[in-house]
Amino acid sequence: MNKTFYTIDEIATMTRLTSRTIRTYLKNGLLKGTKIGGQWRFTEENLEALFHNSDIEVKIEQEKNKIISEFLNHSSIQETEMCTVIDIPCSTIQHATHWQKKVMQLLPKEGKFQFSYQYLENKQIIRVMFSGQKELILTIQSIIQDAEDQTC
Repeated sequence: MNKTFYTIDEIATMTRLTSRTIRTYLKNGLLKGTKIGGQWRFTEENLEALFHNSDIEVKIEQEKNKIISEFLNHSSIQETEMCTVIDIPCSTIQHATHWQKKVMQLLPKEGKFQFSYQYLENKQIIRVMFSGQKELILTIQSIIQDAEDQTC
């Protein structure tokens, strides 16, 4: 069985924490990882250990929820924007991780949008939040629907 590895940038995207914060957690021993080819890589087990730290769990939750509060509180916009929260039933962290990796690869590389992903183990759901330009959000919704049909 192949292990899935994550980069610092991928963890930052998932958590909405900065890559600098992720590096600080690594430096302080709150996040464990392995250097592969001179770059840090992290397994699902490394991430689970980080996410189960109650202080970090609260900080991640607050950062993720900022997508919604920033959307609701922005002062002006130049074009139509959308904000969406989708809960997808998913029974295992392995399925959720596979789903997340697939979606991350398909997300648009350019454009104005924010994206957040979280597996809520106690509810057995994947929670996805995103906001931004209407056309991008509709594209992301389509990507998520296709991935949902194939994974969970």
